[in-house]
Amino acid sequence: MTEGDKMRVDIWHNILWASYKGAVFSALHEASAGFRDLEFRYFQMAETEGRRAGLGRVDSAHHRYPYRLLFQGSIDRVARPRLLARVLRETWRSPADLFILTGYDRVECWAQILIARVRGAKVAIFCDSTIHDRPQTFLRAKVKRLIFQSVDGIFCYGQRSAQYVSHYGARPEQIFQRCQAAALPPGYDAARAMQARVATRCGDPADRLLYVGRLAAEKGLDTLFDAFAELRAARPAATLVLAGVGSEEARLRLRAARLGIDDAVRFLGGLHAAQLQDEYRRASLLVLPSLSEPWGLVVNEALNNGCPVVVSDRCGCVPELVHEGVSGFVHRAGDVADLRDKLEIALQQLQDPQRTAQACVRIAGLYTPARAAQQIIVGARTLLHAEAQRRGMPSDV
Repeated sequence: MTEGDKMRVDIWHNILWASYKGAVFSALHEASAGFRDLEFRYFQMAETEGRRAGLGRVDSAHHRYPYRLLFQGSIDRVARPRLLARVLRETWRSPADLFILTGYDRVECWAQILIARVRGAKVAIFCDSTIHDRPQTFLRAKVKRLIFQSVDGIFCYGQRSAQYVSHYGARPEQIFQRCQAAALPPGYDAARAMQARVATRCGDPADRLLYVGRLAAEKGLDTLFDAFAELRAARPAATLVLAGVGSEEARLRLRAARLGIDDAVRFLGGLHAAQLQDEYRRASLLVLPSLSEPWGLVVNEALNNGCPVVVSDRCGCVPELVHEGVSGFVHRAGDVADLRDKLEIALQQLQDPQRTAQACVRIAGLYTPARAAQQIIVGARTLLHAEAQRRGMPSDV
């Protein structure tokens, strides 16, 4: 097969800040480097977005692939007409046979779908939404159904995302279920991570709860604070550590004071990867009490470092990552008593450092950037197979 016979795939993403996508795209670039039949190109619309401010800079170590960056800075600061014009120009000029797009709720994506159709190219979208993601409305449901039925494929992050698009009319042959993988620090080694976790917890077995993420209303932190206040009645030495920044910080500090737990709650601000790794090793549990959470990559990160979890039933990662009583427990979102009880049970049942760390690392090890990359390759080949046959190309596309 000649260079000109290659099928071309353009992958679009909204912000470069997302290290986990960088890790997956890097693995995809490495896996496809020797392909004679398939070529991937990568487009990033901007470096970051406003709500990610304070959560750290773009980590270039995770972006080991060639990409085209359309705009410097935050995507929120790019005028919508300017962004739309640039995206459409790049899409129209592209020779791609398949476009894999992001942000199906944005007008840029809708216009890209239309251009792909006009040009006769295949089109797929990434989707990480679940039925719990946002309040559903009649109009929103109609738009989603139209979008999902208008594309050739949908790359879904996990079981709940696949169920979501199926609910809105996607056909089984359209759905490609792929794993969600965290971007781990360069040089991460599962065996060393587990050993470090065991050594740290054996040296300091104190009750230390950890939350990692934005300090935002949808994260359910009021529920966590109330549950922690009740937990301290039985465990007065317990501490709660929050790693992240957000608009709710000032209010949460006042809430901690009103609940009488301000002496046991620490706000660490935004941390870089190495600091986070240290916090995962020190924590008894990661707690993610979200009211809305498409997946929850911090759960991947915690498990990769041997740290068990307690997460709400709204988190998309529950079926894949939270094995009840093994890697963690699930609580009802917004239910203070249930969260308090699950924290107590987890602190009692999951505190054998060696056994728990082994289980956590084993489960997390099934969800890697390399596996996610292979699932994208399989999906792209499947979508392009009919087009390859039409061109009379070898069927291994």
